[in-house]
Amino acid sequence: MTTFKIVACKTSPSSHHLTAEIEVANVEEARELRSQFPKGLRLIATSLMHYEVDGWGATTGLLVLDVDLRSNGVTGEVNETGIRRYRSFRKHAARLGFDTEWVMRYVNSITEDQLEELIAA
Repeated sequence: MTTFKIVACKTSPSSHHLTAEIEVANVEEARELRSQFPKGLRLIATSLMHYEVDGWGATTGLLVLDVDLRSNGVTGEVNETGIRRYRSFRKHAARLGFDTEWVMRYVNSITEDQLEELIAA
């Protein structure tokens, strides 16, 4: 099966952001995959244009989980709803047979262990 790539970043001293994405053949396939997950996860099915040296290349589909983990001032240092969405996504992805891969895409990316420490506090 295909692999979701997970990226988490520290966007400010008290703010963290997480995305999980999977690229598929087209947007229809992304919508089909989205239908296998609970609606409460609010997954986004969209198209992705690839740029080639001589112009636009192929269009593929992209399914994205986008979670803001920053504090809202009410629940302490983290967004509890965002954490529940992230954990639910991981559980459902595993149940459906998807692999997940942690990607250090940006300078401010954090590791899976760092994220787990943050949300365990």
